Amino acid sequence: MPSLFDKVTENEIHQEKTPKEKTAVKKIAKKNIKDKVVSAKFNSDVYMRFAEINKAMGITNNSALNMILAKYVKENENWLDE
Repeated sequence: MPSLFDKVTENEIHQEKTPKEKTAVKKIAKKNIKDKVVSAKFNSDVYMRFAEINKAMGITNNSALNMILAKYVKENENWLDE
């Protein structure tokens, strides 16, 4: 099942855009290739609630974790600017 981001990216690629805009969207899509794997242990109660929330939202647990990770990086990138 494609993630929400993948669906949005695919829709943006197919919308009418100038050649320059199409190239930019394709570059962004290529940057989002998922080639890393993370292993983590969770409290079972918290994980079950996490999974229930994601199911209610219609997203996969993996998609939710990717969104959480992206938000974390965006909010904390300033630590790397020093």
